[in-house]
Amino acid sequence: MAASDIPKIHDKLPDANVRLRHEAWDNIANDNYKNAVIVLTDAIKKEFPKKINMTIIYTCKQKADETTDAFIERVTEVVTKYSGVQKPTDVGQESGRLWSVMLL
Repeated sequence: MAASDIPKIHDKLPDANVRLRHEAWDNIANDNYKNAVIVLTDAIKKEFPKKINMTIIYTCKQKADETTDAFIERVTEVVTKYSGVQKPTDVGQESGRLWSVMLL
């Protein structure tokens, strides 16, 4: 994120007086601060999604001395890291299809 990106989240930045008020995170005095953190992090995730790097995914090939199991483990890590899509808990099911297709 560069300084030129700040306008994308400017309206989500908290006021200067929003700060942690108590050392215990769950203390009710920290509610405004916790809400401001949630709003800001949600805005950052929305405006700056993970970048997809299909080149790294497509160039991930099995090495000559690599077992199939080791390759599947490695390619799974690469797809999870560079696809912008988290590995679903239901791989192979309809809701996990996008992630699964990237392994092909």
